[in-house]
Amino acid sequence: MPKKLPLQFRCYAKLDKSSGQWSVVCIDLSLAAQADSFQEAKIKLHAMMAEYLEDAFVGQDRKHASMLLSRKAPVGQILYYYFLRIKTRFLGRQSLASRPFRDHVSPTAFA
Repeated sequence: MPKKLPLQFRCYAKLDKSSGQWSVVCIDLSLAAQADSFQEAKIKLHAMMAEYLEDAFVGQDRKHASMLLSRKAPVGQILYYYFLRIKTRFLGRQSLASRPFRDHVSPTAFA
C-alpha cells in the first residue's frame, strides 16, 4: 500500500500590534484563526483545517467536497501571502510580526 503523504497548505501569520493578537490565514481553504500567540493561533488553524478536511472527505459534507476543496481566499490575502514569500525568500527578511508558512495535514487523520 503506498504511503500517504501529508497535504500541504499555504498559510501566513500577521500580528496586530494594536491588540497583540495573531491572525493566521490558510489561503488554500480560506480559513483563519486568531489567538494571543503565533503558536496558539497556528494550532487553532491546524485543528480547523483538519476538521474541515475530515468533513469534506468523510463527513456529512463529502458530497460537496469538490466545492469545499476548491474554495480559495480573497485575492488580497493571496497577494499578501506571496508578498511575504518574496520578502522572506529574495530579500532575506522575515519580520517578527508577519510570516508565511506551510501547514501539513495528514490524510490518515480523516481516513
